[in-house]
Amino acid sequence: MARDFLLAMLLFLAAPLAVANPKCIGDEELMAEVAAGILFKQGFYAVHCDALLREGADFTGESLSSMHRRFMDKFDAHITRYTTTREKLFQRLYGNRWESFMAKDRKIRTRELLLNTRLDVESCGIFRTGMLIRLESDWEDFQARLGQAFSAIRPRFTGCD
Repeated sequence: MARDFLLAMLLFLAAPLAVANPKCIGDEELMAEVAAGILFKQGFYAVHCDALLREGADFTGESLSSMHRRFMDKFDAHITRYTTTREKLFQRLYGNRWESFMAKDRKIRTRELLLNTRLDVESCGIFRTGMLIRLESDWEDFQARLGQAFSAIRPRFTGCD
């Protein structure tokens, strides 16, 4: 089951790149894509778990959406670096239409998550625990998580010469 989850995560992270089929993608660009995928999924879980927990009256304490925003604020400088790199990648791949392709990317990611994610109270509780840990950790802990995903997905894409 863990292997299935890893494969699903890799396909989710690589979805925009597989569509674009870039001739080359540098390590920084691929890391920016990995970060975008993980952060997008984290935000998706936060919003949908909040709705699920409010619906079931199991909601106590800080919302997961608020925790996600605090995480994004805490590591803003790092995340901005990835965002800028990712925007440059989309500009390189799509030229003047890069912004519309980024919007399309968000729609594709959202649709994939809606189709393939089944959240329940227990999984949202586990996600809350993970968010608490991430908020107490430093950037290097999150960077290590990004590095694992990057290492798993890197062989699927050619590097730039």
